[in-house]
Amino acid sequence: NGTVVIMAPPAYPFAASGNVFTVPVQSAGNSITEIGAYAYADNSSLVGKEVVIPEGITLIGEGAFRDTKITKVVIPSTVTEIAPSAFRNCTNLKTVVFLCDLKEIPAYAFYNCTSLTNVQLPGSVETIGDYAFMNADIRTLTIGENVRSIGTEAFRDCKALVELNFATQSALEVIGQAAFGGCLSLKSVTMPDTVRVLKNSAFVGCSALATVYVSAGLETMEGYVFSACPSITTFTMGDGAKMLGDYAFYTPASGGGFYYHNSLKNVTIPNSVEYVGVYAFAGNTVMEYVELKGVRVIAEAAFMYATALEEVATTDVIQSVGKNAFGGSGIRYFDMHNVEYFGEQAFLGTDVYVPNSGNLRLTAAIEIGAGAFYNCKNIKKVTLENAVSIGNMAFGSEKVSTITEVSLGNKLVSMGETVFYNAPISYISLPETLQEIGAPAF
Repeated sequence: NGTVVIMAPPAYPFAASGNVFTVPVQSAGNSITEIGAYAYADNSSLVGKEVVIPEGITLIGEGAFRDTKITKVVIPSTVTEIAPSAFRNCTNLKTVVFLCDLKEIPAYAFYNCTSLTNVQLPGSVETIGDYAFMNADIRTLTIGENVRSIGTEAFRDCKALVELNFATQSALEVIGQAAFGGCLSLKSVTMPDTVRVLKNSAFVGCSALATVYVSAGLETMEGYVFSACPSITTFTMGDGAKMLGDYAFYTPASGGGFYYHNSLKNVTIPNSVEYVGVYAFAGNTVMEYVELKGVRVIAEAAFMYATALEEVATTDVIQSVGKNAFGGSGIRYFDMHNVEYFGEQAFLGTDVYVPNSGNLRLTAAIEIGAGAFYNCKNIKKVTLENAVSIGNMAFGSEKVSTITEVSLGNKLVSMGETVFYNAPISYISLPETLQEIGAPAF
């Protein structure tokens, strides 16, 4: 229409110099400045062509070259905007040359460009949109210093991606949901310390990933970030990171059941981390020791079935140990005297060591969940000074237990059924505050 390429019909023959097609720069004496939405989409005359977009073009419209079989595109310095899906499904596209200073790579821009191997993002880019390079054949990728966010599934299923680099002076803050999910060849990730948010499943299914460094600036880690990454051996969080998210390394077994991890052994969690998430290390079979010296909350099943784990180093700040947190684990050493809340079956069936000749003295405990210490064999005496409620079978045992003495404080209000099931105690003093005892009680 004079300044905008509106449409080149799907079978329209182009005048080309060999295998190079150059978008026209003038029409009826007017300078062309924009390539309109779907202008060249599905055009069969572009099969095998290299496309040169000339200086003067400022906008490449939505779906402009979608579903064409072009092999290369050169984007000039005058382009200020590329609209979503501009090169979507260009399955023969191998090379993209950016000569412009774009601020954004939009959603679906190079989605399903399955042959795209060579791309170097402009240093000006601040945002990489959702699904922008999903299914591309990129081998090496550098995220520039101005990129602040990487969108949902932006590089999902880039199966050939081996090397992921971040600029030294990176401004990256957000890595989106499944942004690098399914990057099967990726072996190492070192995040810049500017990253604040890791969205759900950010690196899910990166089956070759072996070493990970997580940003010291991390404030939020959503669920399943490293789920289905069975090759991780070394995991380090920078000093300043706040949390380890729910299901961080959790993977359901195919066909149901529980998946066990036999590689993740070296874990570094700094004192700045306050929360270890639900099922975070569940099923780990090789980690023997971990420091959680700043952690306040260990969530449900965080170390469930961590069969090699013997020692967790904590400090006085820990407040809560969730349901099944260490159930079925190999835990032996855990300082719990300052824990206020013990979830159901928190230490079920463990051989956790009890100092002071087996006197389990829980000085800060307020609530002890059902079965929290069921079948724990090293407890000889239970001392509860501030407990308000004790759940069913909290200190019970399948067989005659080793507990012979119990000392309850003067704050207990509720005691569940068979709290000391099978314990050979001969005397117990119940405080005046007690309002409820489950049936059967003893």
